[in-house]
Amino acid sequence: GKLTALATMIQEPRLNLCNLDNLCIEYFTRGLLLEDTKRVISVHIADPGIDEVGIKILSELFCKGIIVLLVGCELIAARGFLTILEIIESIKAIIPQCIVLKWCKVEINDKNGPLLQHLIKQNNLRYLDLQGNEGVGDIGAQFIGRGLKKSCSLTHINLEECNITPTGARRISNGLKKNTSVKSLKLSCNCFGDKGAACIGEVLENNNTIKELELNNCRLFSKGAEMISKGLEHNKSVKVLDLSYNDIGDEGAAYIGEALKCNTSLEKINLSSCCLSSEGARHVSIGLKHNKSVKYLNLSINRLEDKGADFIGEAIKHNQTLEELKVTVCFMTYKGMMSLTELLVCRKVSSIRRLIFFTDYERIVS
Repeated sequence: GKLTALATMIQEPRLNLCNLDNLCIEYFTRGLLLEDTKRVISVHIADPGIDEVGIKILSELFCKGIIVLLVGCELIAARGFLTILEIIESIKAIIPQCIVLKWCKVEINDKNGPLLQHLIKQNNLRYLDLQGNEGVGDIGAQFIGRGLKKSCSLTHINLEECNITPTGARRISNGLKKNTSVKSLKLSCNCFGDKGAACIGEVLENNNTIKELELNNCRLFSKGAEMISKGLEHNKSVKVLDLSYNDIGDEGAAYIGEALKCNTSLEKINLSSCCLSSEGARHVSIGLKHNKSVKYLNLSINRLEDKGADFIGEAIKHNQTLEELKVTVCFMTYKGMMSLTELLVCRKVSSIRRLIFFTDYERIVS
């Protein structure tokens, strides 16, 4: 009874590791349904004990358009995932649904995959987040890619840490080439390497709806950076690009720099921990001199040193859009940091408003 009452009092309930049994889930669900559901946006549940029965009870929330986010619910697995898909199909909701199942040991197979593909095609999904489920793999990528070939209502895809190889990256890319709905694509922490990056680069040449692309820690090297950069030279939609924690090196930075010369959409770039030296900073800086869109640049955890700081500083003098620069752990001395800090003081010389040297310290001029 108390749980039912609590559910009627809060606008966006969040349950974390509550060891709920199915009776508690039923009380909580009932409480939400007693309240005006227009005030309830989403329910966050992080409980490893949620099983298939609990999922069926929560299905009543799907019917009311409430987003149910499940994190670490390890009993869901393949069977529970199929149950969720069947529920979404059965309610035939007018508003496309969100599926958020992080680290739930979801496995996509020949039993639940075709239904997932069907739901994507039929405009039943708008948000798909399966981060941390290694059971998605290339088979899951295949069904998702097939669903994406027809423009649909799906706008956000998060498949980070999903055990996707170059084969899976190719399957998703094939679906995205003609897709006009997906705006955010997160594929970080998958080991598809340069071959996968080549497929994504081809997508960027033809797709002009993706606005956010995250590929950090995907085992990309200079060739992968080249393929992504070639795509960016033609792309007019991507605003956020994350290539951090990939060993693209100075050669890869050269390709990024070339892309920056002609790209007009990029606003945020993360190249932290990309094995860059001062030479890499020089390549990126050359691109920045010509770029008129980038507002945020992260070059942290690269051995740029004072020489790299000089290259960046010179580029900033010619660039009138860059507002925030992050260069933590870049092996600069006081001299290098001061050369950049001086740009903050002189507003007529640069557009920089925020400069970050340390993770626990910020030099800000507003």
